[in-house]
Order: sequence, then C-alpha cells, then structure tokens
Amino acid sequence: MKPLKQRLAPLGLYLALAAALAAGGLYIVQRSFNLPLQISLGLIVVGMAAFALLDPARFRASLTGRQARYGSNALIKTLAFTGILIVINHLAFQYSPRWDLTEDRQHTLTSETIETLESLDQAVIAQAFFASQYPLSVENARKMLES
Repeated sequence: MKPLKQRLAPLGLYLALAAALAAGGLYIVQRSFNLPLQISLGLIVVGMAAFALLDPARFRASLTGRQARYGSNALIKTLAFTGILIVINHLAFQYSPRWDLTEDRQHTLTSETIETLESLDQAVIAQAFFASQYPLSVENARKMLES
C-alpha cells in the first residue's frame, strides 16, 4: 500500500492540468493578462510543486526516463513547427500581394482612371464611416487607401 503522500501526488497534476485549461480558456476569451489568468498560472506552478514534493521519486523518474527524452524531443519539434507556422502566417498577412484574378479585371483601375487621377489639380479625399465597435477597421481602411 502506498503512503498517503504518494496517493495525493496526482492531485497536484490534476490541479495543474485544470489550471492550464482554465488559463488557456481565459486568455482566448479575454485576450488580456488579468488577475484570473495570473491566478491560473500560479495554480499550475503550485500543482506541479505539490506533485514534486509529495512524490519526488516519481517526479525525478518522469524527468530523467526514456519517455521524458522522447517526449521532450517531440515537444521541441512541435514548438518549432508551430513557431514556423506563426512566422509564415505573420509574413503572409503583413506582406500579402493583391492580385485581381477576375476575368475582366473589374477590381483594377484602368489606365484612363489613373491618368484622370494624376491630372487632377487637388488631392482626392476619401471619406469612410465605421461603427465605433470596430476600431481596427479604421486602420485597415487607411492602409488600403494609402496603398
């Protein structure tokens, strides 16, 4: 029969897992580093520390065993792959070329329109109206009009 400390050790892991899920959910929903998220992150550390203190032999074995080596290798590869995808996504979003692939080029300015705009004496003013609940759309419209 295992001592009481060793039987209670997995509860620390369960606490850490529940706190990690809560922290992930809070961050996805709120997108801010507020007090509930900080408490959840603290509970992850507390749960892992409780497991390490209550059953140090199993904690040591989980960090130094064969499964830990292969698991850490898989984790590093997963993080590297995710990082590469994030960088590619950022670059594609930031520097995306715009092509008019319609059959009759209906979204492309004709040469006559460009000549007319260049021959104007005054600057062209574009006005756009947005709802206040979408502040990012104002910046996106400004970037689109300036390009």
